[in-house]
Amino acid sequence: MDINPTSAIVVFTDTITYPIGTTVITLKGKLGTDYATNDTIAASTTPNSDWTNVKGVQTNKSIPLSFATFTGSTMTVKKGTLKVSTLPTPIEQTIVAGTQGFNFANFSFDATASGEDVRLNSIQVEYNFGQPNSNDDLTNCQLWDGTTALNIGTNVVNGSNFDITADDKTFTLDQSLIIPKGTIKTLALKCNTAATTTQLVSNYHWTLEIPGDADDMIPTGVTSGSTITETYIDTTGQKITLTNGGTLAVSLDTSSSPAIFIASGNSTGNTVSAYRLMSMAEDIRLTQVGLMLASTASNTPEDLTKVSLWNGPTKLTEIVFTGDTATATIPNIPEAVISKGVDLVLTIKADIAAIGTSDPARPGHHVRVEIDPNAGDSLGDATQGIGLSSGLTIHATGIPSSSAGARIMKVVPTLTKLSLPSTTLVNLTIPLYRFSVTAPSSGNVGLYKFTYLVATSTSGTPMFSIKNLKVYGYSNSAFSVPAYANDGFLNSATTNGVVNTPNGMFEVKFDPVAQSGTPEAIQVPAGTTRYFELIGTVANMSATSSSVMVNLQGDPVWTMGTNTSGDNADNFVGAKAGNYAFTTTAVNVDFGTHDDFIWSDNATTTSGVGTYDWVNGTFLPGLPSTSMTSEILTP
Repeated sequence: MDINPTSAIVVFTDTITYPIGTTVITLKGKLGTDYATNDTIAASTTPNSDWTNVKGVQTNKSIPLSFATFTGSTMTVKKGTLKVSTLPTPIEQTIVAGTQGFNFANFSFDATASGEDVRLNSIQVEYNFGQPNSNDDLTNCQLWDGTTALNIGTNVVNGSNFDITADDKTFTLDQSLIIPKGTIKTLALKCNTAATTTQLVSNYHWTLEIPGDADDMIPTGVTSGSTITETYIDTTGQKITLTNGGTLAVSLDTSSSPAIFIASGNSTGNTVSAYRLMSMAEDIRLTQVGLMLASTASNTPEDLTKVSLWNGPTKLTEIVFTGDTATATIPNIPEAVISKGVDLVLTIKADIAAIGTSDPARPGHHVRVEIDPNAGDSLGDATQGIGLSSGLTIHATGIPSSSAGARIMKVVPTLTKLSLPSTTLVNLTIPLYRFSVTAPSSGNVGLYKFTYLVATSTSGTPMFSIKNLKVYGYSNSAFSVPAYANDGFLNSATTNGVVNTPNGMFEVKFDPVAQSGTPEAIQVPAGTTRYFELIGTVANMSATSSSVMVNLQGDPVWTMGTNTSGDNADNFVGAKAGNYAFTTTAVNVDFGTHDDFIWSDNATTTSGVGTYDWVNGTFLPGLPSTSMTSEILTP
């Protein structure tokens, strides 16, 4: 029945019989078109005054009713609404000609504020493109609701060569699309592209979007049948550019490439560099990589037994250098595919050859293995792949930054800072600093010189000093078993045991055997650790204001021989052996600016101080370029 328009009272004309028990009555009604959004409706009744002629069926006696007023919930009127927008996905990008079913745009249909479900029978899409007479390269365009195509057969939309940019195309849906109230429906627009294109200009692109015109669609309310005026959120689609083939860019991956380090001879799997390969427009399967030895004046192919290329934990291939360049062939495996827009980090690992007078590699060489897009191929473009959409051979571009690489030595010691038994200053001879040197099992390590910083600080006690500085070497971590002659005392007779003011540096050259003032080389045997302790005599210490800071100094710059010319300048023997280019004598290193820690890998022999096999402490594991961690001693 209709509500009385003047009294807004629902009047029942028939007699209603209620059975014994509880009866639930539901009031339902259809709203007229005069109601506006946010109008409210609430139904109420007062049984004593609103209900009439209420009697028992058997007794026919009147039944008293409540005087209370019962009011139902307030209902707010919401008319049918729809918000329409073009979403910011997919992102702007370049795709390869011939791509099928590419998602050119996504559209949002928002009925969350609607009072009823919304029906759509057709949707208009605006085609914007930069190249005239190119819209026929988009075919089989369909709107998709998830995995369901909404327009098939004759309703599929194809572009035309005669289309003008900003033309609207009408997508007639096979069945009405219902957008339930309170929900958002997202539709994807997908099209096929022409197999090839001769257009290689930057304006060969499309931007597809809902135009926002008054007639772009005619939504209606499913319940009311009324036409709904949609709200258009003015958003522009993303530009999709068409090209014949993808691109492959190469750059040094600075986050994965290591800083320069020392690699041991006869070692495997040393990561020397890493490169980031970026594929644009299509997936690319990497087929070969051009490699080169950089800094060829300081290395030779004989320094390497092989080089391997890795994608994460997967080894793609390996290759042996016979010259300064090489081309590595990559097998057809999934790990060699560079996904469109996703970087592949290609790690280069080097196996270092053995180092020695009868071995191919040379100590001190600087090994750098890098990707060069142009190296090692007769066409000058060795780094390349196959576009998985276009089928074209795609050559890499970019000039990668230089990698740090690795210095190579026969063996590499490891240094470790050790704790003092106490950091309390007292007027006695006490330990000031401790550390250890460990030689690998592959060979002995020679040592020539340590340098300590011993910096004192005091106020009110000008005579505070630390004198009689001595360095001892032990073979056990308890610092009780001497490892060298003269009870492990290492100082040369020329070392006065006093801090060299004003810079606080204390240099120790070793002379444990002869104690003649001529420095000697000491050895850390293969597979063992030697423990070193600096001690000093503290005098006139203030109980409140004295302190001393002590550390072992490192070297920030590599020191090597200076003469690289002449026959055999890079060999152990021959007329120019004394001019060996990449390591030198201990004395020559000591003449340099960066000479705080001097050691040898014993590549020529068990090196004496005059052999050409000594370097400074740059890059040693455990010895920073500035210094080891300091000890601070206070009262």
